[in-house]
Amino acid sequence: MPAIPAMAHPRRQIAEVLVASLTSTEALRKTFELVATRGPAQHDLDPLFAQLDVDPPGAVDAVRDLPNMPPGEEPELVRRDLASATVVPGGSESALQDFAPNLRSCK
Repeated sequence: MPAIPAMAHPRRQIAEVLVASLTSTEALRKTFELVATRGPAQHDLDPLFAQLDVDPPGAVDAVRDLPNMPPGEEPELVRRDLASATVVPGGSESALQDFAPNLRSCK
């Protein structure tokens, strides 16, 4: 079996973090990146999720994303998906509705 590169994330560890983020109230509306480090595994990820900044309500991008892609310049498939999105878990009933008029007018 080939060696796993030192900085690669084993699938099991990625799955564990993703499941933890889906089942944690501390991870609601938060965007994060996984970074490989050496050391013992952390089993309680809630304290780490609690330190993250919350994504802005109704925003398409994460809290620290650069404003480099206006919704009207997204690919057509992305614009259709955004326009049809009406429910955001943990958010308002129609958090993305404000984008829909702008997206429909950008053809």
